[in-house]
Amino acid sequence: MATCYAQVFGDCNGAIEDEHFLPQSLQRMFGSVVIAGMAWQHGESSRSLPAGTYAHSRILCQKHHDDLDGLDGNAAAYFKNLMFMAGGQHLASGAVGRATDITPVIDGRALERWFLKLMCGAVVTGSIEQRGRPRRSGSLRSLKGSHGRSNGPCISRQAIGVSSGATGH
Repeated sequence: MATCYAQVFGDCNGAIEDEHFLPQSLQRMFGSVVIAGMAWQHGESSRSLPAGTYAHSRILCQKHHDDLDGLDGNAAAYFKNLMFMAGGQHLASGAVGRATDITPVIDGRALERWFLKLMCGAVVTGSIEQRGRPRRSGSLRSLKGSHGRSNGPCISRQAIGVSSGATGH
């Protein structure tokens, strides 16, 4: 039975939903991908997956899915800007971007939370392995939206090797 990976907060609500931890908007930008070496492939050499069909699983309840949903648009704007600066073309379609398509302001804290959401989704689904480190339920605190101020750091300081005097920002 699927469970919400954010259940440690004790405020789950609603059915478990299909979460694209790499959003479909980004999958459309990247297009089809050939993947290899993922933990869930169990030695399979490679597999081609069309956009919209990869990086998703039933891992969040409706409440937490809705809480985190707004992060995807900010990440999509960041990657759209990055692709424009790197070569000016959309990866999947090859369409040339325009300077007017650039999003002038990207919320850095929201982008940090989105990357954490991506990593949590990848670890929880087994897409990547955590070697040598136990899973830590405290890893999810920044996803609640406090930006680490009232709920503590998103990943334990010990797990990432930061001294207790550092703030992480």
